[in-house]
Amino acid sequence: TYSIHLEDEGSYKADANLWVLGNYSRFIRPGYQRVDINVPAESRTFFGSAYISTEQDRLVVVVSNLSDSAVKCRLSLKDLQPKAVTSYTTTLKKHLQPQQLTPSVNEYELDASSVTTLVFEL
Repeated sequence: TYSIHLEDEGSYKADANLWVLGNYSRFIRPGYQRVDINVPAESRTFFGSAYISTEQDRLVVVVSNLSDSAVKCRLSLKDLQPKAVTSYTTTLKKHLQPQQLTPSVNEYELDASSVTTLVFEL
């Protein structure tokens, strides 16, 4: 049998898989629509997906860099002019670590072995 009092039933630990899941579940909310994204260097170690909010006031881009080195990622948002951009990076040592970015910059460095969520406020 299971109890609703998890703290009394043993231990738990937030591992890297939980934080990676957060890169998606924390920012891509019900009703968001997946939008097309062109990842020129897409491979088994570098890939991404993008989602737009129902109000079309937020774009969420999740990029995975599974290689052993950092990579630069250039994003072209076509006609969109973001008001604010925040990245959230997960690695073995970072757990959804936020960083405010300059909205006018369209090139971002992605840590090695990371999953990074870029949230664009439109």
